[in-house]
Amino acid sequence: MKTIDREHHLTHDELLKAVVDTAELPGERQTHLARCAECQQALQSLENDLMQIGRRAQVLAPAPASGFRLPDKQLGTAGRRSVPLLAMGAIAAILLVVAVWGPTWFFAKGPSQVASKEAVVDSELMAAVEALVDNALPLPYQALAYVVSPTLEGEADFNDDLTDWVVPPVEYDDTLS
Repeated sequence: MKTIDREHHLTHDELLKAVVDTAELPGERQTHLARCAECQQALQSLENDLMQIGRRAQVLAPAPASGFRLPDKQLGTAGRRSVPLLAMGAIAAILLVVAVWGPTWFFAKGPSQVASKEAVVDSELMAAVEALVDNALPLPYQALAYVVSPTLEGEADFNDDLTDWVVPPVEYDDTLS
């Protein structure tokens, strides 16, 4: 009689593979399972345990309210679903472009009427400032204050006397203190 080596028996993982399909096992493990009574008994015990778990689950699980079926797989349905999404995305992008840049397309590019009126007012103001720089006195006073006197060498300027008359020089007078 042959002695059986315990190290060469099927492991639990190999027994699970054998429950599903014995063809999943390598060739030498299949021959061992066919010859070893202990491994065959372990395989039969594992199958019985799994069947008992299945029967217990069937008893304890509630029955479905109505029957159900999985839909048949249809090729190309993913492409049909993405077409409306792409169309909505393109429409949203177009609306965004029109909302951001659209107002500039509908209005004239030239200067506005308000800006041209402000430019006219500014030019009139600058003309008035330039006239004041040339002569700050109003027209009625210009005739009084303007004296033409040619300056000769060695003579004092008459305009300096007029300035001294209008704005007398400030001199420190000790008699007032």
